Amino acid sequence: MNEVIVDCTPSLCTHISDAYSDIQLSASVSSDHGCSSSSIQSTPEIEKKYVHSVYDAIAPHFSSTRFAKWPKVATFLDSLPSGSLVLDAGCGNGKYLGLNPNCFFIGCDISAPLVNICANRGHEVVVADAVNLPYRTGYVDAAISIAVLHHLSTESRRKKALDELVQVVKKGGLILITVWAVEQEDRSLVNKWTTLTQKYLEEWIGPSSPQTCSLSSLSLESIPEAEENCSGEHLKDFKEISSTIMPENIYLASQSKDYSAASENGKNIENQQEFFVPWHLPYHRAEVSGTSACALANGLAKKDDKKGAVVYNRYYHVFSESELERLASGHCTNVPRNVNMESLRNRYLFLEICSREFEHTLEHPQAKLIRLGVGDTTEPLPEIITSAMAEQALALSTVRGYRGYGAEQGNMELRKAIAERFYKDMNVKCDEIFVSDGAQCDISRLQMLMGSDVTMAVQDPSFPAYVDTSVIIGQAGKYLEEKGKYEDIVYMNCRPENNYFPDLSTTARTDIIFFCSPNNPTGNAASRQQLEQLVEFARTNGSIIIYDSAYAAYISDGSPKSIFEIPGAREVAIEISSFSKFAGFTGVRLGWTVVPEELLYSNGFPVIKDFNRVVCTCFNGASNIAQAGGLACLSSEGYQALNSVIDHYKENANIIFDTFASLGLDVYGGKNAPYIWVHFPGLRSWDVFAELLEKTHILTVPAGSGFAEVYLMGKHQKEKMKKMDQMDTSNQQKVAIADEGKASGGCFFIRPFKKIHPTGVPSPNSARTQAGTCQGS
Repeated sequence: MNEVIVDCTPSLCTHISDAYSDIQLSASVSSDHGCSSSSIQSTPEIEKKYVHSVYDAIAPHFSSTRFAKWPKVATFLDSLPSGSLVLDAGCGNGKYLGLNPNCFFIGCDISAPLVNICANRGHEVVVADAVNLPYRTGYVDAAISIAVLHHLSTESRRKKALDELVQVVKKGGLILITVWAVEQEDRSLVNKWTTLTQKYLEEWIGPSSPQTCSLSSLSLESIPEAEENCSGEHLKDFKEISSTIMPENIYLASQSKDYSAASENGKNIENQQEFFVPWHLPYHRAEVSGTSACALANGLAKKDDKKGAVVYNRYYHVFSESELERLASGHCTNVPRNVNMESLRNRYLFLEICSREFEHTLEHPQAKLIRLGVGDTTEPLPEIITSAMAEQALALSTVRGYRGYGAEQGNMELRKAIAERFYKDMNVKCDEIFVSDGAQCDISRLQMLMGSDVTMAVQDPSFPAYVDTSVIIGQAGKYLEEKGKYEDIVYMNCRPENNYFPDLSTTARTDIIFFCSPNNPTGNAASRQQLEQLVEFARTNGSIIIYDSAYAAYISDGSPKSIFEIPGAREVAIEISSFSKFAGFTGVRLGWTVVPEELLYSNGFPVIKDFNRVVCTCFNGASNIAQAGGLACLSSEGYQALNSVIDHYKENANIIFDTFASLGLDVYGGKNAPYIWVHFPGLRSWDVFAELLEKTHILTVPAGSGFAEVYLMGKHQKEKMKKMDQMDTSNQQKVAIADEGKASGGCFFIRPFKKIHPTGVPSPNSARTQAGTCQGS
């Protein structure tokens, strides 16, 4: 159910949840009740024939099926202050009128027969059009509009109806609106609907009314009310799913579903929003002999002898994701949304965490929140590093020291220092190192480099940016709801039971392999033998490994810190890394990418040349102040100081590792990474996240099926972990962070913190010959 909270002075801010589109409007209205244009108020023919006439004809039967109250609506009405005057605009048979005995209710509807039914029940009602409400400005304290707006056939009329509701509600009042959504959980339901033909669209909807024809990623689930027709079939409506907001933005709920396109008579109806929805009026109903006889004679209804009913078609415009919010927010362009962005299933993980943190702080303003979630560093930078940056900044104020644009690839002195410090004896040249503003930004640049036609594999679990950027660039394919994964991404299972390394003998060949070591979120560092297998796998399949070594500085067991320690890797691998976690540069922003000269596309073209073009086109180079700090980090004194900070974070890891282990939980990581991965059997990971946050005010990270991640980069972990005593670790109360509904157990992730070997990956510029989870670092 889409829920929108709107501040109507003068624009509208929205809050979305899920499924059957539901809006709450916080109204603050102007004093003028402006008249709408005649073109808006003049009822289109399609509404007269397929809304007004239909409900007039079926009113008694329709009313007999309308008795159950939707919980969301009941909750809204029950929440209103005693004595409130409430308008039900489009009240139907009046089932919500008087629901809260402490409030006063008035209603209106376009159907006179339905209004008569309400009047006979003792309600105060009038016949009125939703786009021209007969009430003065600020007349009521609150209003509801349940399943009405989707019967209006043009965007301007839907917008006008929304404006009318805001107009008649007092400043500070509330409005609840529900509409039907295009995303149906039961796709067989859509098969019973008839899509409007192009003739209907041109004749009644018109070319001037923008169509929002893209399927949304928002899910539709069911509210427990059934709509009965004459054959005894039940038409499930919708179930509400709540979500959270940040005050300045619109955010989507994390649970969403993707459904394959329904088909009727061989026609694809995936992108349709205009439908005729049938209503079956049984032959035995008295209405059949009167109004329905005329409707049959005029062709506005038809007989279905098999079901023993007269069938009416009701016009519906079903809403796509954010369409209702767009109506509430005012002007929109005619530019369609990127379909790849619509394919993103959930909010970006860390954005969702920040949103929930914000809500928690509002509910518990006095609580001292312990942030072990987003992997930010906390220790101050060593003075030798900050002094170097300060000196560079001050030099910019002098004629001699001023520097403008630098090389897009980075300061050559820094590139040499990176090669010497991290890649000594690995044959990595300084010209192969591209200094950047962080590894996460380089992930996106590499995705841009590779393009949408390549296939990709990723560790499971892994840093969410690999998958999200794949979706955005167009590599991922359809989202498979039953699996919780994308169709065209190969997920390489990396769990304790397989020593965190995929079975490559059963792994499908892909063009690109994202591989992170130490893995985020499990904290496992791949062994030399495992990386040798990975390199050989890539060489055999002609694949390119994109190797993320952002946490390599924490490796302490002798595992390789770079993929280029492995023979043959220069012909099949790219490495991205960062100053964020080993140097505390999460705010300073500095990273690098290594692209070896030997790495070639399938046509023999060097990958490094294309990456250089991407960097020069999309990036003007890292800040010269940040690069001065990076150079100081790699000096003998600076690197020694940073190792002391790393030791501090590792000590945090040991403290929290021991704390969770003492609770009888399975704990992983923390040895080669500044975070741990904790398993909560039988629970979902977002449930674990919620319980830890609510009961102990500790912020963690949902991190794969049955796991949670905890970053250990804060101070005084011994004192903080005393709060864990407040958590019930029984089987019924353990919390987990997992793939929704599919986890066998919950987990969370806690952060303290010269032979030329062409690949099988084609150059984006060449013709194809064949058919064809840490915080950002």
